[in-house]
Amino acid sequence: MNEAHERKFWSSYGKIYPYIERSTPYQELLRDIGGMIKPKKGEQWLDVGCGPGTVMQVIIKRSNGILAKLVGIDFDETMLTHAHEKMHKEQSVELLRVDLSERTPFPSETFDGIVANLVLTYVQRFEGTEGEGALKGVLSEMYRILKPGGRFVWTTPVPNVNFWKVFWASRNDILRKDQIENLFYGPAIMRYALEIAHKGKRGDYSFFEAEKHVEILKKTGFQSVAAQTSFAKQALILSCRKQ
Repeated sequence: MNEAHERKFWSSYGKIYPYIERSTPYQELLRDIGGMIKPKKGEQWLDVGCGPGTVMQVIIKRSNGILAKLVGIDFDETMLTHAHEKMHKEQSVELLRVDLSERTPFPSETFDGIVANLVLTYVQRFEGTEGEGALKGVLSEMYRILKPGGRFVWTTPVPNVNFWKVFWASRNDILRKDQIENLFYGPAIMRYALEIAHKGKRGDYSFFEAEKHVEILKKTGFQSVAAQTSFAKQALILSCRKQ
């Protein structure tokens, strides 16, 4: 793994990432995530790999703005800058730069709910382990910081992900006359997406079948594990609870 290249890749992708969120498949993904979470008054929630803050907006909307605290973490400053622009008026929000290759700075059993959108299976190293071991490590870390009874919802590209299907499902978005810039950003995003798909096929990322992810979650200690597809069927959404 070339860490410097990986960081540069995500930082560069972060500059145009907000444009993918306009697409119909991504909006489908956000709706599906929102349908699986029920943040309640006084709870603390965490958005792992918060990116530009869009999932945080979903969490706030689902909670009717009555959370005690919402924390967003990301390792990339570009993504955090986008998130700051969206979240600066939200008093209950805290944004932190955190590298998922290490244990998070949070005490055990801190959060009532955790969401992690398209991030965990990109983690290539965690506390000295790599590959599948890194994914297992970071999932164990999510278990550690989640309160008993807490909800954990996360997403990952499917194995052999075909982002051309996402691109095709986004064709009307790309051709919108009121968002002419999409004609440029659509193909630009696709170039990054194809590299992600290539890394997944090469084994750099842990894009597994739903059954394997479910098995790993259960062995980690999670219960009520469920999986479904979204994002033009190119992403898995996994939901579970800590006993």
